[in-house]
Amino acid sequence: MVADYRVRVQIKDALERNYSRNRNLPYAAHIAFQLAFCYRIGFGVKSDDTQCHIWLERSGRQSHDLMVEKEAVQPVRMNNKRIRKINQLVQVDLIQEYRTWGQDKMAESLKVYEREADDMAREFGELHFLPLDLYSVIGDILNELRQFAKSMTLRVRIRDRIEKTDRDSHPYYIYSILDVADLHQKQGEWMEAQVLYEKALKYIESRHGFQSLAITVKANLAALFWNQGRWKEAEQIHIQILETEKRALGQEHPTVMLRMGNLAFIYSSQGRWKEAVELEVQILETRKRIFGEEYLDTLASINNLACTYSAQGRWNEAEELFVVVMKTLKMVFGHEHPTTLMGISNLASTYRKLGRLKEAEELLIQVVDARKRVLGENHPDTLDSITYLASTFWDQGRWREAEHLEVQVMKTKKMVLGEDHPVALASMADLASTYKVLGRRKEAEELEVQVIQTNTRVLGQEHPDTLASMGNLARTYMNQGKEKEPQAEELSVQAMETYKRVLGQEHPDTLTSMNNLASLYQNQGGLKEARAEMLFTQVIETRKRVLGQEHPYTLASMNNLASLYQSQRRWRESETLFLQVIEMFKKILGHEHPDTLVTMGNLVSTLRDQRRWKEAEELQNKVVEGVRTTFGEDHPSTVVAIKILASIRTHCVEPRKPSSMSLNELVKLTDSLLHFSASGLPECDTNTDTNEERLGHALVLLIDVGVINEIDEERPQCAQAMSSDDYQNDNKETGCCIA
Repeated sequence: MVADYRVRVQIKDALERNYSRNRNLPYAAHIAFQLAFCYRIGFGVKSDDTQCHIWLERSGRQSHDLMVEKEAVQPVRMNNKRIRKINQLVQVDLIQEYRTWGQDKMAESLKVYEREADDMAREFGELHFLPLDLYSVIGDILNELRQFAKSMTLRVRIRDRIEKTDRDSHPYYIYSILDVADLHQKQGEWMEAQVLYEKALKYIESRHGFQSLAITVKANLAALFWNQGRWKEAEQIHIQILETEKRALGQEHPTVMLRMGNLAFIYSSQGRWKEAVELEVQILETRKRIFGEEYLDTLASINNLACTYSAQGRWNEAEELFVVVMKTLKMVFGHEHPTTLMGISNLASTYRKLGRLKEAEELLIQVVDARKRVLGENHPDTLDSITYLASTFWDQGRWREAEHLEVQVMKTKKMVLGEDHPVALASMADLASTYKVLGRRKEAEELEVQVIQTNTRVLGQEHPDTLASMGNLARTYMNQGKEKEPQAEELSVQAMETYKRVLGQEHPDTLTSMNNLASLYQNQGGLKEARAEMLFTQVIETRKRVLGQEHPYTLASMNNLASLYQSQRRWRESETLFLQVIEMFKKILGHEHPDTLVTMGNLVSTLRDQRRWKEAEELQNKVVEGVRTTFGEDHPSTVVAIKILASIRTHCVEPRKPSSMSLNELVKLTDSLLHFSASGLPECDTNTDTNEERLGHALVLLIDVGVINEIDEERPQCAQAMSSDDYQNDNKETGCCIA
């Protein structure tokens, strides 16, 4: 019954055409009776007693025969868990299809399903499996339309009605509980979801023959814990599920491989790369041996291992695997198959991280063109690939081109998905980030305020998405100077306190909000720096306890505290902490990992502040060698590292005389430097900048490369600060995994 409503319309229309062509043949009466039944129950057409009576007369049958036919439609098939599982898969496919239609057509389909459900409920009763399956689809469509309150009302009504009638015998009862729990989780209502999952699990475990469903509920509970940052509890459940299915299915069963992959993902989330890689290699070798190297599950394993390498910063190894996946997918599925295009997109993402931006751009243009041709310009996958292409322009400093694409994506997503959809809101956040780097802070602020207001209205003030958008706006205020600092502080404190209350003191998002507030206090300086130190210290202690001493997030927090010490001229404490972080990053990630190199660069900044030029030069040499090896000669990080080294060397030799360049000569030189530089400056509009304004840009760049002497010995804090605690949604990263 959960097939697309258009299938039922096609069946009814086909019956009418068949009767029209064969009305004089003996089996025409049987076709007429089927049409009478369609009009009676509302199958593929609105229920109509008059039309039902007309077709019943043509069939030569009686009303009693319709009753017998109706009694034959029994919910016995609901006891077959396998069929129920298939039904759930079909529903997911339906929603994926409807997502490409846009809000208006989805709303039209909702009306059809509601009409069908009403007709079926009137004929069979609301708790019959036919209307219940339709109600399930209706709930899913309401969720897509962001009508969560209406969806919750529907699902709770069904659950309560079943509980009051025959909860112990009705096969849909357990699914009605899970539907409500899933909706709570979707809205970030973690405790309500947990209570219902545990209730469902207790009910299932008290009955025989539901082991498979029990495992599904446990997996949902583990996902809930993972979303809450309760990684250890999620891990324990996954291990329990894995051991249970190993005993029941065997070590090499596909389902067991899937569970091992989930556990590997949990390990990766905790920074336990070695354990994650060991599991993923084991899965890969098993699938190669059983299915062969070209089987889709095998390719998914290669892809996932590449994703883990990428997360570790082992991008060259990730590239090798992504190339294997892409070539095999092209050979097996063809160049324009959706899975092949995902493989190409993943390789492009790795090229971005390696600084091979032109190669990434070329691949993404291929993906965009193919998806437009195969899927259409408004398909979500097409829009995602355009977003990734905009991110590549962003990385190249081509912000105006990035803006053009992001505006296009935002407008299309609003039109297709609706202005309240989370994907549309994410595209608004992306555009706001670009406006900020272009200096259009007012427009960025307006977009971010709109995102907050929408999230608050649809999801509530305490939903994680709402809190994340508040953090983004706080950052925008912080970048607008002193006059906006009170608003930035108010938003940051509000977000942090809400995170603590809703998610708990140790949730990753809570700790991120504490870090962001500490950064704000650090920027404000003065007495606020004491508050910054207190918050940074709390974050470090909590992450050490929850994640461990060597987790990347813990080390990032230590780096932030060291940067605070540096800004306070507490050189010894800053240097000691940076050295600790560097040694641990070398141990867990390697000498040439970007996080290791960034922390080394921060230590260089501390040494420069103390005029320890020789030590700074030696360490910056190692940074340059590392970024060259990791990113290549032309990567922006390499260019910046070389500039910093050149600046340091001006202090290791006899100072040169200041340049006697004229103003026009300086402007001419800065134009060429700005054209070449990848140091994060927005593109200059040479038609509007005055010579004096462009000279300001020139002084910044010329100091870095050592063309003229430094004017002020008080250097700003190193720009190579770590960003693992950046606000949510305020980044330009692509996705990774195929499966």
